[in-house]
Amino acid sequence: MNPYYEVEWYDKETNTRVFIVIDQLMGGLAAGGIRMSPTVTMEDIRTLAHLMTKKNSVMGIPLGGAKVGIVGDPGGADKEEKLRAFGRMAESLLKTKLLIGEDMGISSQNVKSIYESISFNPIELVVQIRQQQGFQIQMPEGKNIDDLLSETFMDYLAGFGLMEAMEEAAHLINLDLEQAQVGLQGFGTVGSGIAMLLLEKGSTITTVSDAHRCMYRQTGFSLPELQVLKEHGGIIQPELFKNVKIVPSSEIVALPIDIFIPASISHAIHKDNADKITASLIVEAANFPTTNEAEQILLEKRKVILPDFVVNAGSATGFGLLITGQADYQGVFQATAQRIRGTVKTILTESLKGEKTPREVANELASYNLKEMETSERQVETK
Repeated sequence: MNPYYEVEWYDKETNTRVFIVIDQLMGGLAAGGIRMSPTVTMEDIRTLAHLMTKKNSVMGIPLGGAKVGIVGDPGGADKEEKLRAFGRMAESLLKTKLLIGEDMGISSQNVKSIYESISFNPIELVVQIRQQQGFQIQMPEGKNIDDLLSETFMDYLAGFGLMEAMEEAAHLINLDLEQAQVGLQGFGTVGSGIAMLLLEKGSTITTVSDAHRCMYRQTGFSLPELQVLKEHGGIIQPELFKNVKIVPSSEIVALPIDIFIPASISHAIHKDNADKITASLIVEAANFPTTNEAEQILLEKRKVILPDFVVNAGSATGFGLLITGQADYQGVFQATAQRIRGTVKTILTESLKGEKTPREVANELASYNLKEMETSERQVETK
């Protein structure tokens, strides 16, 4: 299926190249994060925009998926200049149909500054479109766009959604989280967020890796130790930890763990290491962490894989429920939990019958929901 809209723009004055893809427009809106990287391509953005549509549709949220790519160094001195250039080029889209959020290389403060550069509050767009459709979207008293786009709110939603998915899956496969040993590949925003929630549930985090090293301790790592790791940007400093085994990051899959959470790079699980994985549950916190060949190997070993667009949809689900009027600010966490748990239960219950993989069931559910929402939207338009 071709995207609803895609464009590549270049601003000569600031040497800013931008890729924008709106995979699908639904209810007059599409939403997706901005990714800044020196190597980002239109193909990357097209794939990620479609993934956003799947995240929304699998959760039954009538909101289109989109993605933005800005070619540049997120740590460079010209970052703000490039963000303002993007704002100028995309102003008409941002004021009529495209909602943006944070992603790789972009913070919530960066998103806020983009909107400020074009003197626009995105909630105005949501309220306007929903009023035209007969819905009322209101922020509660004392809350505003800063709260909705805050890093604290969106990051917590991401970890919260992942934890809800994991708890539901563990229940269905009879895995006791309080006794589980967990391996985390990547300790950025998602990895650190889920680590804190896992410790609250009584799980033991025995393994953590960055891009180069992996550290293992059978008795696990404490919250203060993990906070030190976070303070160092998720980069392992071996001298700061006692009684740990240090191995190359590639060896994390072979360590004795019950749950493996790839939360960093794509294709971290591939045909050359899939057979070594000891975990019974793989929770795809990153985008596309498992190759097709690796997935077949894991399924033959009867490993359970929670697909990326289901388990890392916490932020998208919570945000989508809010702006489509399916939840209010006070009840968004309960509504997000119900939506994610229900979806995971449906997917795994069907998959555990043995005929389809969780990803196949999730894809079918996303397609079914999307068609139902498209039909409903057409019926509203013809009234």
